Amino acid sequence: MVERPQVVEQAKVECPFCGDDTSPEVGKIFLFVNDQTVLIENVPARICQGCKEEFYDDAILFQIEQLRAKTLPASQAQRILQVPVLRWEDL
Repeated sequence: MVERPQVVEQAKVECPFCGDDTSPEVGKIFLFVNDQTVLIENVPARICQGCKEEFYDDAILFQIEQLRAKTLPASQAQRILQVPVLRWEDL
């Protein structure tokens, strides 16, 4: 198993979108790999307390890109989600 980096506690980090404070928490990322959509939960992140935007450090983003290149086995899934698919022009 690959060692996963943890969120590093930093001094006050301000959200560039709304200006509110961010805090170290865990977020979620959707990966789109070939014809498969995968939700990765519990990803170390800084999350804005105001607008809830999620920010990931470079080490996390690098590992996400490595995951994108892999075939992620459905047997490791914690659960299966059904997701509605909408077309922009129909909204």
